[in-house]
Amino acid sequence: MFAGEGAEYPGVRRASGAHGVGLRRRPAWWAALALVAAAAVLSWAPTVHACAVCFGKSDDPMVRGAAAGVIFLAIVVYGVLFSFVGIAGLFFLKARRLSRGG
Repeated sequence: MFAGEGAEYPGVRRASGAHGVGLRRRPAWWAALALVAAAAVLSWAPTVHACAVCFGKSDDPMVRGAAAGVIFLAIVVYGVLFSFVGIAGLFFLKARRLSRGG
């Protein structure tokens, strides 16, 4: 008898196949309980006060600092991205030059 033809092994669960053996479904009430628990936790959260960035004081130093941080990070990200593009272009030109015989 081959292992796949009805042989049972203790401690080994059969994989789910056409018969659906081995699938265990959680009851639907677990999902409802998790949803109710999440709603309860969120309803007891303390009130959050907005900082100057979200509240709208555009002349505050914190707003200017956040804007400068965004600009700096954009410069860094685009600088690295364009560096990779430049290196790839350089490799492409060198490969084309070498394939033509130098």
